[in-house]
Amino acid sequence: MKKSIIIFAVLILTAGSIYAQTLKAYVMQSEPLGYIENGQPKGEHVDYLQAIADKAGIDIDIEVVPKSKVFAGIKSGDIDVSIFFRASKWDNFVEYAGKVRDIRIVAVNRVGKPLNSYTDLYNSSRVGVLANTSISDEFDNDSSINRFSVPNYETMLKTIAGGRIDTGVGNAIVLSYLTNKLGFSSKIQSEGITLGSNAQWLQFSKKADNLDQLDKFSAALEALKADGTLDSILDGYAGSSWRDLNAID
Repeated sequence: MKKSIIIFAVLILTAGSIYAQTLKAYVMQSEPLGYIENGQPKGEHVDYLQAIADKAGIDIDIEVVPKSKVFAGIKSGDIDVSIFFRASKWDNFVEYAGKVRDIRIVAVNRVGKPLNSYTDLYNSSRVGVLANTSISDEFDNDSSINRFSVPNYETMLKTIAGGRIDTGVGNAIVLSYLTNKLGFSSKIQSEGITLGSNAQWLQFSKKADNLDQLDKFSAALEALKADGTLDSILDGYAGSSWRDLNAID
């Protein structure tokens, strides 16, 4: 009798492990948000998602992919969740689980090209912007700005340093981090102008197989924001100076 009970319990546990939910997530390939090191995904957003999933008690499979694949996965429901800037154009495709943090958006120029005000952008031969990224209503709809689409921040900065474009626009923390990492401090101005702020959000695909886990992820996110875990993760990649870089007036 005892043997039968033990076998039955083992079968239940085995079945539970087989059918346990594993969420699928994509992270945009761009340091320090997401990158591959020794064959493994690493980065700020990789660690955010893993910490949130651990807190929620849910398994998660995280891949680092090009930005275009992140958005394709969200639209199709091939993935459950990701972190990226909130924009109205995504309202039909996502459910919002919670705001991760506000990010200061800046424009930076190549050395030798003045950039002191918004209107100086009109003098730039080309202004690099990540593909499918909304900056602000003013910027997005300004026909006087010659925008140039790039797939990631690394390409943006290499294109500026190579003299092919004058300006790059985006996440202040990422731009500063990569300018230093890539050794472009002598080619790209460290001080830019603030264009505003965008909010990074934890977002589930409306077609996700595991949309029922959104509330657990939302609660876990808020807990990790409150106890400082997310800030500590970012400290590990960008140092504590990111707080000054991200200060929004």
